[in-house]
Amino acid sequence: MLYICLKHSKLNRKKSIPDYFVNKKNSIIQILFTCVFAYFFILLYDPFKSSQWYQLEKSEFAFYLFFVVLIGMTVVVISRIILFKVYKKKKRISILFYITMIALEILFMAGIYCLLEKLLIKGPRSIESLYVVAIQNSTLILLIPYTISLLFFSWQANKNILEKTLNKHLKLKEKNHLFFHDENDKMKYSIDAADVLYLKSSDNYVKIYYLNNQEIENFMLRTNLKKLEEDENIFPLIRCHRSYMINAAKVKVIRRSARGLRAQLNFKNIQIPLGEKYKNAVLQCLQPSKQKKFKY
Repeated sequence: MLYICLKHSKLNRKKSIPDYFVNKKNSIIQILFTCVFAYFFILLYDPFKSSQWYQLEKSEFAFYLFFVVLIGMTVVVISRIILFKVYKKKKRISILFYITMIALEILFMAGIYCLLEKLLIKGPRSIESLYVVAIQNSTLILLIPYTISLLFFSWQANKNILEKTLNKHLKLKEKNHLFFHDENDKMKYSIDAADVLYLKSSDNYVKIYYLNNQEIENFMLRTNLKKLEEDENIFPLIRCHRSYMINAAKVKVIRRSARGLRAQLNFKNIQIPLGEKYKNAVLQCLQPSKQKKFKY
């Protein structure tokens, strides 16, 4: 992880790390996870055979290891406090600064490890060889949980972004849906406004014509056009004739023929009669300023 970050920082050192790397909640989670991971990883796998070097029993090693890990985590806590304060002040943390802080964590933890051995355990190894081993230990102990936690935070952030995007999309889809109610104001049908072509009155029913896989279908709704006309929530459906309502967004052209005004739709050149009583309202609805409201 450190090599990848270093390589990336050479390309763009001023680029900021994502906010979720250093926010308070994630920093606490990362510290706790690193602490638990470090303790059990060293206890179970003992990668550098520390217990053998110091000829300790497993129980003794587990006891001393607990305090060593706590001391080591103090360095991480201090580092995260510094990172959080810098982030709070500048509202950003550069990749280079973040990597530098991790490198310093490793070096300081290695230094503490050396001091513990020399002052308390009085190990036989030289300070130079001890420091090299300590750096190896600290690097392994920190970078593995750091990588896992940062990948988790990244996944969590992307998941949240995806959920927000989907919710926005669903809300947008909901806004573009038309809800048709019967004569008793009970919702009977919901359909995408972009699929509705026109409505035709038939006795005490209204036939709603819509597209389904580029084929025209219809359903019957027990109501009348006057009641639907008064419903502002079914815009851009507009009354155009005593027996018809059309989707204004589907109107391709309006022309006068021997039979009077006709609104030609943009699907299979369907023609709907346009009554003189309703023509001004339809023409006004087709103005560019109005059309912006019902773009799909």
